[in-house]
Amino acid sequence: MSTGVEPPPVHLVQLGELYFVADGHHRVSVARELGRLVITAQVHRICTVAYGMACLRAAHLASKQAELEFLRRVPLPEEVRADLWLDSPAEWMRLADAAQSGALDRTHAGRAPADRHELAATWWAEEVTPVLNGLRAAGHGLDLRDVQVYATALAIRDRLGSSDWPPDLPDLWLPPQRRRMLLAGR
Repeated sequence: MSTGVEPPPVHLVQLGELYFVADGHHRVSVARELGRLVITAQVHRICTVAYGMACLRAAHLASKQAELEFLRRVPLPEEVRADLWLDSPAEWMRLADAAQSGALDRTHAGRAPADRHELAATWWAEEVTPVLNGLRAAGHGLDLRDVQVYATALAIRDRLGSSDWPPDLPDLWLPPQRRRMLLAGR
């Protein structure tokens, strides 16, 4: 590297935003030591059901496992998956139950989804997006990901003991500390 000769490319495996060195650990170490910001690499991308974010840590694995189970039940479109993040495994199960409950309601209304992919896309478009739009228009959840806003709204609705969205949902939105307590079930 310091001789001006470009070393052979390293081999990387990419999972979402995460990269793992499969071959070339020493070349990566030397490049970093020399202050090189770019190194030639061959990247093997692996698509996963649950998106791997760069901030992922061991403490997040239980939630990512629950997300994987959620996405098996409710296979959301790829553009939605990349921005999913919830801290609690229980929140993922609450979302899956809500999506499947919505599918059951549509089935009783004569609009049964053809498959799980249609179930997921319809739920996101007809159930999640209107709730997000209403809360964001009222200035709520602007600091949260879409799925976090919806999970919080769902917790508020569940706490009211209703399966219908309250018309005053924006008025029921809680400040961040109380929101965390609500999601934790306290």
